[in-house]
Amino acid sequence: MLVYLISITGLAVTIGLAAYFLIRHLVNIHRMTAEDGKGYFMILMFLATFISCSVAYFSVAPEAPVSGTDGDPKVSIGVLLTVAVSIAVLATGLLNLKDQDQYS
Repeated sequence: MLVYLISITGLAVTIGLAAYFLIRHLVNIHRMTAEDGKGYFMILMFLATFISCSVAYFSVAPEAPVSGTDGDPKVSIGVLLTVAVSIAVLATGLLNLKDQDQYS
């Protein structure tokens, strides 16, 4: 289970960082403003969260259902961890995304 959680966390962080660096590059070369970049970054993070939660849900091998339970706790933990990591990457990216000074 530890390998599952580390791989799901790594996937969410990798997709989020790739989105952040792409948007930061576009802001730094003045292709978009920082405010527009924050909006696009938020949309990309929603997509990244959806993709990583889908992978977290479908990557667990189905087991025989146990009567009286609502699902596999491994899937629930994986999805919750993915959402928490994605929110942390989103918050960090939105705080660090700024316009570059024109004279620096």
